[in-house]
Amino acid sequence: MSGKDAYEEIRNMVPAVKAIIVTGYSEDFVREKGIDEFYVRFLLKPFSPAVLLKTVRTLLDSNI
Repeated sequence: MSGKDAYEEIRNMVPAVKAIIVTGYSEDFVREKGIDEFYVRFLLKPFSPAVLLKTVRTLLDSNI
């Protein structure tokens, strides 16, 4: 199962689930593949542990 398929499967079970997409591709490329969700943040590789922590914290603290 691809990451996109896993995300969609989880969304079917928990529609308001928050997710971070970690990819080496550009955000535009990922969106072209069909992931354009309000609950998703994109994290482009490479990234530091500090950037990962900040992204997770921001997503958890968001009102989405």
